[in-house]
Amino acid sequence: WIPLAMVGLALLFYFGPVLSAIAAIILLFPLCFWRPDWTIGLAVFCAPLYLYPRNLRPSGRLEFTLTEILIVELGVVWLALTVWHIYQAAKAVSFKQVFTIAYLKSAIFRRRAAVFGPLALPLIALLILGTISLLVVENYYLKYALREYRLVIVEPIALFGLTLAFIGKKGHAGAIRLVDFLVLAGVMVAGVGLWQFLGPGARVADSSLIRPNQTGTSIATEGVTRIVSVYAHPDNLGLFLGRVIPLALAIILFSGSARPWRSFLSWPFGRQQWYALALLPIVAALALSYSRGAWIGVAVAILALFIAAGARRWLIGYGVLGLLGLAALPFIKVERITNLFNFVSGSSSTRLYVWQSATQMIQDHPIFGLGLDQFLYYYNPQYVNPLAWTERFTSHPHNLILDFWLRLGILGPVVLGWLVFSFFFASLARQLRRPAILEKNRQLSRGLALGLFASMVDFAVHGLVDNSYFVIDLAIVLCLSAALVEIENRKSKIENLRSKVENRTLT
Repeated sequence: WIPLAMVGLALLFYFGPVLSAIAAIILLFPLCFWRPDWTIGLAVFCAPLYLYPRNLRPSGRLEFTLTEILIVELGVVWLALTVWHIYQAAKAVSFKQVFTIAYLKSAIFRRRAAVFGPLALPLIALLILGTISLLVVENYYLKYALREYRLVIVEPIALFGLTLAFIGKKGHAGAIRLVDFLVLAGVMVAGVGLWQFLGPGARVADSSLIRPNQTGTSIATEGVTRIVSVYAHPDNLGLFLGRVIPLALAIILFSGSARPWRSFLSWPFGRQQWYALALLPIVAALALSYSRGAWIGVAVAILALFIAAGARRWLIGYGVLGLLGLAALPFIKVERITNLFNFVSGSSSTRLYVWQSATQMIQDHPIFGLGLDQFLYYYNPQYVNPLAWTERFTSHPHNLILDFWLRLGILGPVVLGWLVFSFFFASLARQLRRPAILEKNRQLSRGLALGLFASMVDFAVHGLVDNSYFVIDLAIVLCLSAALVEIENRKSKIENLRSKVENRTLT
């Protein structure tokens, strides 16, 4: 009943009056002690709703998202449990031994040792750079930098640590359940977008100019209607769904007979069948977003997935399908697609102008950059190219490397490269040594690791032409993915150590 109660309280938070929303927050806190896995799952599921915060002040403005509230509450739960473990250890020893016992045997030491894996260090470096970047922001714009620091740097990294602390011991079962929540979030986002496109009350803007905080309105541009779902721009929809599709596809194809959900919803399907059904609206929504960067990112991610998995048949079929798609390009008369190769007057040329402006910013601020969430305030009045006037409200340079440099300084791209390559190595290092035929739990682990790898490929490829991290839901997905990779690596180390001990015992 606790998961059902948490879902009901989440609905009450979003759709009830102000007092009921506050009551829902209070009642969620004790439930976090019993089901921290569902707390993290709901935080991930609600991450795409960051543009719909709840105002908790009847006469004023005090807005928070449910994702933020759940992360804070779970952090308080972890702190309370840690203090309780220290207190229990202190009762059994003398006062002089309290700190030694707390360091060696308490939950703090175990969880600290668990957090410092290959992906924790670049995330800690990201946190340090984000903190330093606040020093270069002008006082007038400091509140915007602090907001991004809280929502995009601190809280996602805190979610990373909390996921390891509470889900790490559960191994595959805990990790795959969090993927379930991520796929459900993709279905929710896709369903809202499809309703905007097919529903009777669909709204379509008559201009391609994107205004700040414009949500729920499809955009008619370049001969197509682009859906936005819960976002303010179709590309944000493509960025989120692009992280979900390769992960779900890998679990469908390469996880063997994955165990179903332990509920009545699992009948008559297993997890792979449910994921296959979930991909139908997700892929449809991605297509209707007409986000060409998302299309390319997903295509490259699936190609990398088949190569990493050594799936020759799938790779050959995918190659044939790709050749047929390329052969059909000359016959497609949709302006949105044909303009992909137009670098003179299309939206591709606008990206080039934005990159030129970002390069000029880097030349003027090469060491410390501009600071968090400061691109718009420099770009619009000073650096915007008149030929890119339709993108004058953009808040990022549409390139991941330029974005990290401008927000975090010259070390930003270094930390980005460190994080990406550590992720690739950690997700594939042990999986590539394993045979395709494994026992059931290792098949699930292999599919999950391959899916996380392919999802990160989409992050890197789509990030070359858009913003792949400094958005709340994307930061949550990245840190969650890093935590899942750490959990799988820890489980693999335990299994390898156990097999070595068994072999030595037999010998």
